[in-house]
Amino acid sequence: MLSLNQKEKIEKFIKSYLESFTFYKKDLCWCYEDGVVLNGVYHMYEATKDSYYLNYLINHFEKCISEDGKIKTYDPDERNIDNVEEAYTLFKLNQIHHQEKYDKALESIKYQLSIMPRTESGSFWHKNVYPYQIWLDGLYMGMPIYALFANQNDNLEQKRDILNQFKNVDKYNYNPENNSYMHCYDETKSMQWADKITGQSPNVWLRSVGWLGMASCDVYEVFKATSYHLQALYLNKFLRKVLDSLKPHQDPKTKLYYDLVLLSNQQGNYIETSGSLMVAYSYLKGARLKMLDNKDNKDVEEGISMLSSIIDNYIEGDKLNNVCKVSGLDNKKRNGSVEYYLSEEVCSNDAKACGPLMMAYSEYLTYEKTK
Repeated sequence: MLSLNQKEKIEKFIKSYLESFTFYKKDLCWCYEDGVVLNGVYHMYEATKDSYYLNYLINHFEKCISEDGKIKTYDPDERNIDNVEEAYTLFKLNQIHHQEKYDKALESIKYQLSIMPRTESGSFWHKNVYPYQIWLDGLYMGMPIYALFANQNDNLEQKRDILNQFKNVDKYNYNPENNSYMHCYDETKSMQWADKITGQSPNVWLRSVGWLGMASCDVYEVFKATSYHLQALYLNKFLRKVLDSLKPHQDPKTKLYYDLVLLSNQQGNYIETSGSLMVAYSYLKGARLKMLDNKDNKDVEEGISMLSSIIDNYIEGDKLNNVCKVSGLDNKKRNGSVEYYLSEEVCSNDAKACGPLMMAYSEYLTYEKTK
């Protein structure tokens, strides 16, 4: 269990971070980075029922959504799956603090999902500029909100579609030779980073696998109490496979993972906190939802040990350190090489780490209540 000092340290950091957070991108008030932070805030509200977190969400969305339900700086016709992620928290907030303008805003997200281009295998493209590609990141960006809509409408076809997109990741992004999920898959096998036989990118990037673990937990939670529960049990085996793919590469000292998971001895590689926090969340939530067998409480303990290590080693005052700012793949600089990934900026307090920190901690608090 976390000590009192650890809890005080993380809670002080969370409040300090939120007080200084506005919008991740100054010229945008709607992006997935904001959504990840807001998802963390929502989880903290669920775990604590502290009105501070609820009011934080309301105040944020008031700045983003006009009275007619238009989401400022958002265009569904961009067909960018990243742009629907923030709607997950809006949907959850709307269940607590219902607003007609929220309903209208969510309709525009539904519209985008209905027009998303797809691979031949049926998965959403990541973006228009990344045609015929499946990114692990995209499962977290699109599937949880898609599941909420599908459940709201009790749409069996959409529920099947969601599971199929996870199955496609298992079919096309999973590499049985190294028992790992590769960051991207190119159906055309034409991108500079794509293997000409498998279409896969060449490296295992921690945060992409973290997105995948979180996506499976959040989607299963939506389907768990529905008539689609038995079919959704597929996600239990999927989550275990994702977590087991990482386990052999865990750093024995910190209990965390390197940015390039398989290359712990590579010069310039480093323990990366955002992806490690996502993995901690996946263990804790997966155990709570009984997605994992949690024999002898091992999965909960795994998640807690990772969260504890982050608090002790990587939170320094008002900073959460060792965060990979961004990584991706294209036909320019981002060629999927080891050199490329390790050339990206390592920073502090990025939304992609601070959101999962709140998510993982909220799962810990929920577990603590049961004790």
